[in-house]
Amino acid sequence: MPRWCRLAFFTTIMAAVAYAQTPEQRTARQMEAVRNNPPLLLAFLRDMPKGGDLHNHLSGAIYAESFINFAAQDGLCVDRATAQAMSGPCQSCEATNAKPGAKCAFQAKSSTTP
Repeated sequence: MPRWCRLAFFTTIMAAVAYAQTPEQRTARQMEAVRNNPPLLLAFLRDMPKGGDLHNHLSGAIYAESFINFAAQDGLCVDRATAQAMSGPCQSCEATNAKPGAKCAFQAKSSTTP
C-alpha cells in the first residue's frame, strides 16, 4: 500500500474515532447549537421523548405539585399502597401510616440521622 494511502486511511480512521460520541454527547451538542435560537430550541425540546431525563411543560401541562396542592386544599388523603388520592378521614403524617393527608407533602421531613 502506498504511503499516501496509509496516511489517508489513518486520517479517516482517526476522524471517525474523534467523531464517535455517545447519544448523550450528541444530544448535548445539539442542545448547545440551538440554545440561543428560541424557535429551534422549542422544536428540539418538543422532540424529546416523554419520560426522558429532560421534562418540560411547554404545552401547558399541569405540574404534579399543583395536583398535590389541589388535593391538600380539598382535604384529600393519599393511599400509599395505590398512590391514589381519596377522601378522608386521613391519618397523621407519620411515615408508617398508610393513608396520610395530602397536606403532609408540604411538611418538612425530619432528619433521622443522628
